[in-house]
Amino acid sequence: MPSRTLAVALTSLALLSPVALTGCEGGGMMGIGQDQKSAAMAALPLEVRQKAVTYMESLSQASSALAGVQGYGDLLPLIRTLDPLITDATNAAEALGALPPDTRENVTKAFGEQMKGINQTFRDQIARVAERFTLPSRVDEMLAGLEMFGG
Repeated sequence: MPSRTLAVALTSLALLSPVALTGCEGGGMMGIGQDQKSAAMAALPLEVRQKAVTYMESLSQASSALAGVQGYGDLLPLIRTLDPLITDATNAAEALGALPPDTRENVTKAFGEQMKGINQTFRDQIARVAERFTLPSRVDEMLAGLEMFGG
């Protein structure tokens, strides 16, 4: 899974850098320019950036685990894999959600586009698996407790 390794490395690099890893200068999907993203990233304390990265990495890994489900035999190992990832994502989302409004806004400016994509990929994988298989009740419980952050 070289692309997942690259995504995790780039996300981790974003944590260390006060400059957001985004596209061309002048704007993105939400009309936020590179300068605004960079300023928002620079305004975030390291621990807040770490929470955002933990959230994104946890959901990305959960999406990868879900993508590997091809048959009923994959569902039981899925529970063991998803449990810590969903717990980490939920804890990070709760911490981000509890931030003061101006800090939450900076998180959204700095990481919003990435989070929306990761959230959508996760939702798509859940829908794919749920469409083909009856999810174990433990997976349903984990998903019911997951608070997604960033759209």
